[in-house]
Amino acid sequence: MQTAKFISLSKEAVDVLLARKVNREQAYNNYPAGIDDGIYSMQEIRIACNQLLNELNIGKGYSIVSVREAVLEDSHDIRIAFWNLFTCFAKPLAQFNNGNFLQNVQKSHEAPPPRCSISMTDKVSGIHTDGSYLYDKPPQFIGLICLRQAEIGGESILVDGRKILHLFKRESPESMKCLEQDYHFNTDNQLEDTMTLIKPIIVENDSTIIFNYNRIHIESGHRAVESPLPDVSIDSMNKLDLLLNQRENQDIFRLKRGEMLVANNHFILHGRNSFKESEYADSRRLMIRLWGNERYNSKFD
Repeated sequence: MQTAKFISLSKEAVDVLLARKVNREQAYNNYPAGIDDGIYSMQEIRIACNQLLNELNIGKGYSIVSVREAVLEDSHDIRIAFWNLFTCFAKPLAQFNNGNFLQNVQKSHEAPPPRCSISMTDKVSGIHTDGSYLYDKPPQFIGLICLRQAEIGGESILVDGRKILHLFKRESPESMKCLEQDYHFNTDNQLEDTMTLIKPIIVENDSTIIFNYNRIHIESGHRAVESPLPDVSIDSMNKLDLLLNQRENQDIFRLKRGEMLVANNHFILHGRNSFKESEYADSRRLMIRLWGNERYNSKFD
């Protein structure tokens, strides 16, 4: 287990974050998405936002924030505190065509999950980036709020794509070129009249590294348009997966209740170990996922 930058918010800061109320019945597509000036006026919160942005953009690429010092018993309060913090530095993005800004990440016990949704199972999740099937440019930041952890397993796995890119160029330059070509990403019926988004798996220029990688969506996208993946593409993705799954390239964290993992989704890839959860519904693993892009604002100057 590696060491992430850990930001612990004081009880006073959490009280300020909770000052913007959100009703328990509020739909996930109707959460307040702007900056609350009353929240951002607190120095501790401004400092935390700038520390996060620095770590996300030029540091390790991820960080863990905690509100556990406030001893919040109510899961709704934990969700709202982190939502109000996230909106201080990120402009939230919808995760589905229903416009939901938040998504419960938990095993489905009532209906089979959509064909591409590993997040609704207890199975191991392949290493990937979020939102490549929904946006031409994937969400810059992702947040994962822990409300309840699994009894066993469910650890988050993070891989620094900057390191992977360096290794890939050195060890498989031809495969690197292959992954810079266009691929079909299955939108899973989330975009009207658009069966697939077409774009490269890896985009790199002088100032940008972006991984668009979710192998399930790529393989099902090519099946959907009846365009079989060439052997060279399959081989290139196999080589990429090999690097992503090498333990020495991974940081593994087991989030605790009242913690949020925030990562730069452009170059930090992530996955999850399989897990075993409680037989009782109110004790089962529950995470809340957020997506957003950096909120460029003079308030951060």
